[in-house]
Amino acid sequence: MTAGATGFILVNLSSQPNDVVFISGSLPSFTIPFLSISFNSAATIKTELAVPNTVSVRMRRDPGFDRDSAIDNQLVFHEWAHYLTGRLIGNGSGMVTNQSQGMAEGWSDFTALLLTARADDALTPSNSTFNGVYPVGAYVGSGGDNDGYYFGIRRYPYSTDMTKNPLTFKHIQAAQALPVGPPRNSNQNLPINASNAEAHNTGEVWASMLWECYASLLRDTQGPTPRLTFQEAQTRMKYYLVAALKMTPINPTFVEGRDALLVAAYATDPV
Repeated sequence: MTAGATGFILVNLSSQPNDVVFISGSLPSFTIPFLSISFNSAATIKTELAVPNTVSVRMRRDPGFDRDSAIDNQLVFHEWAHYLTGRLIGNGSGMVTNQSQGMAEGWSDFTALLLTARADDALTPSNSTFNGVYPVGAYVGSGGDNDGYYFGIRRYPYSTDMTKNPLTFKHIQAAQALPVGPPRNSNQNLPINASNAEAHNTGEVWASMLWECYASLLRDTQGPTPRLTFQEAQTRMKYYLVAALKMTPINPTFVEGRDALLVAAYATDPV
């Protein structure tokens, strides 16, 4: 700063294949912006400087493509739910298989939906029976593109409408083609092009199953003589979710997780 620098680049000395650099400890006090990059990325800049060349660098935090996930409540809920599921299934070591890791992502997505869906959502004509679309991480996923408010950070928004979210149990298989017709997220910064068996993609299927369960409870809050209030439906689903996690075995399959949830619900209310 004393030499007139307007910013600086911090290079990670360990060779990493990407630009994800975690900084621990404290840095000297400064008031100019800085960018942290990997050792491999810095090598390209050093090569250009050695010629010698004038190297121009633009450092920016694009508000459309680098939104802070810490202020997206759904992502906070998603990450918190990893603690919940990890603690209740195997005490931190109960989900190490591919399918169970996908379920962990699904539980987290569903928890975000459970804690953010509201009673007045049904006032929207296209969602009168809670059959509309519910994205997860819409704020972070939007990235300056309004499609993000439809898809969020997943391939499809969550919905009981199969023309909006067509995923079924078979779509956790790597070789299974995705349905033709329903629009799919095109955000290349997401694992949307990865295999169906990638944990987040598998998790979409599990979260969809859980959302179907909750939507059926929410529909019991409607009609001339509703069976439940919205708060009762939400509270029941919270209880079912936690009780089911306690009954879910280590390294569960979808079928085992489903059975645990149905047992919890049936023990509370056969209807």
